[in-house]
Amino acid sequence: MARVYISSTFSDLEEHRRTVGSALRRLGHEDVAMEYYVAEDKRPLDRCLSDVESCDVYVGIFAWRYGYIPNVNYPDGRSITELEYRKAREKGVPRLIFLLSEDALWPRSKQDKGAAADKIETLRQELASGHLVNMFESPDELARKVNEAIIAWEKKSGLVGKRQLTDWDAYRQAVYDKHQWVRLQVIAGASKERASRGSLLPRYFSLNWSHKGCPKPMCPMRYWSIRKRSLVVPSKSPKRCLHSKTAKQKCRKRQSSLSWRSPCSPLIPSSFWMFLVESPLKWF
Repeated sequence: MARVYISSTFSDLEEHRRTVGSALRRLGHEDVAMEYYVAEDKRPLDRCLSDVESCDVYVGIFAWRYGYIPNVNYPDGRSITELEYRKAREKGVPRLIFLLSEDALWPRSKQDKGAAADKIETLRQELASGHLVNMFESPDELARKVNEAIIAWEKKSGLVGKRQLTDWDAYRQAVYDKHQWVRLQVIAGASKERASRGSLLPRYFSLNWSHKGCPKPMCPMRYWSIRKRSLVVPSKSPKRCLHSKTAKQKCRKRQSSLSWRSPCSPLIPSSFWMFLVESPLKWF
């Protein structure tokens, strides 16, 4: 397992740092970052530089902010982020550099102006000319490229992280819990923008109501309104009732939590109707 130092400005790249840290831990490495610092009798800059020196690899992430410039003992006007990079270069720590793409959508509130903007531009040019850098536009893209760069570095250095085996049973259960319920409108392809397509029921069923005296199935008002608009013509097949007198009484009492009853139509089997309406369409 290797110790990987994550260097960047914080407030503008907080999500990116968190995503990269998670990717490094999945690879079995220790991510070293300022977020894990606790109160101690040591200046933050000294702690950062000592961590850079003790780490096995340096990951530098640069956007459009130069970073905080310490005033004590560092009169040259360099930011902590730049000092971390120069410490890694001085100590010969392998450096993996990632620059935010110039084409990426980035808010103006996260970009420096004036002298600080000139400094970060100069630093970016130096990094691009001195290293084989990777460009990124989003946290996920950055994490993927950091993951690829670390794996390539592992092959050269031999410091392979201890990866955890994937728990496929837990993964399957998580996917099942999230997607066990599927709306019927999703299967039918209906959407709010294309409401004229109607619902699943009038598209796949030609309802044929039974003769007088047979209980009428209870359907939601939304179905009746869609059925009237879509002008569904009932089937002309012979009308007949499959329910006996006892079945009629049971049918009147039978009602699900969704206010549906089994229809008496011979075109739609009772068991299939109740399965379609009440049972979840489960994946796997």
